[in-house]
Amino acid sequence: MKKLLAVLLSLLMVVTMFGCQGENEPDDTGEKTAAQVQKEILAGIEPDVSVTGKLVVYSPNSNGEINAIRPGFTTKYPNVTLEIVSLGTGDCLSRIQAEAENPQCDVMWGGMNTEKWFNNQGLWENYISPNAQNLPEEYRNNTGDSAGFFTNYGLSGNTAFVINTTVLEGLGLKLEDITGYQSLVDHADKLKGHVLSGDPVKSSSAWQELVAMLYIYGGGQNNDWKALDMDKGWAYVEKFVEVIDGSVLSSSSAVYKNVTAGEAAIGVTYEDPALQLLKDEAPDIAMIYPAEGNNWTPCAAAIVKNAPHMDLAKLFIDFLVSTEGQNLYTCTTLRPADASMTNIVKGIKTFAEIPNVFLQDELYIASNTKDWRAKWTELMDAYNAKK
Repeated sequence: MKKLLAVLLSLLMVVTMFGCQGENEPDDTGEKTAAQVQKEILAGIEPDVSVTGKLVVYSPNSNGEINAIRPGFTTKYPNVTLEIVSLGTGDCLSRIQAEAENPQCDVMWGGMNTEKWFNNQGLWENYISPNAQNLPEEYRNNTGDSAGFFTNYGLSGNTAFVINTTVLEGLGLKLEDITGYQSLVDHADKLKGHVLSGDPVKSSSAWQELVAMLYIYGGGQNNDWKALDMDKGWAYVEKFVEVIDGSVLSSSSAVYKNVTAGEAAIGVTYEDPALQLLKDEAPDIAMIYPAEGNNWTPCAAAIVKNAPHMDLAKLFIDFLVSTEGQNLYTCTTLRPADASMTNIVKGIKTFAEIPNVFLQDELYIASNTKDWRAKWTELMDAYNAKK
């Protein structure tokens, strides 16, 4: 864990920040915009017209990520029909499980990690892409029990708040009043029912937020995960359930979309879509990283067991960790796993600029997932029974 954190810190401390202005105009410094860089990367991809067929991908990923990477794959393989079905992580897993005897999907793109593999073994093909050698050793997933069952392609920031400043001000609060998790409960009298969260049982981003709360309030900073004071962690989560008024949304995208639409003041979400909203200059929208702590995990894709289009599935995995694929990720608000590449979009900060960065003990979390989800459900049921 310490070695991995050192890699992340050294990588992201040297990220150069560029503002994205018009689609095809350089910014004030004369540097290229993300749109220009993406166009150049696509122009440099040599098409392989010999590959044909249809590839079906289930994905919880944001539109920004999909719209950046899809053109790269379809440019590389113009005679392949790429069908991407957008679902929450829990729905992706449920469908793959239900279709196990007759798979309808080839790849799950996003939402995968050690915990998902640990609790859903038997659903995935074992495949190590030759392009995985492009990644730092920590991300290659070529050792241990989970080796080859998923492929890391990026780094996902799991903790961020999307804030509708107009709605917030209508509640009598200012942007500076919202600093992180504690500020939500400190202002519960005004925020109750105006904070949105996904369902940790179904949404991977909401699950990561729950994990962060347990870690932070369980005294996790600079301590071993196994030494967490879970009673204190759950005491905060119980207060959080009151702030969201015992209500959750089934998908991560619904959280930030509803906040953007003015349906709520704050969405407890993750970095990628929050930065995408800033990049797109969504009106009245701000984002913060919780002051108490922010966790990062590799994001991954996996080939479905007995995928009907196995060869195409492998090509998709190969593309995600190819030089072209990783370069395209620099044009998004998700960080590429290739440590030699840096993002160029507006709003991305280095880890040195983000408060209290920490990494997860994935196997420890995986082994506690069932109990933690049950505890969450218990708290939600108890709260709603009193309403």
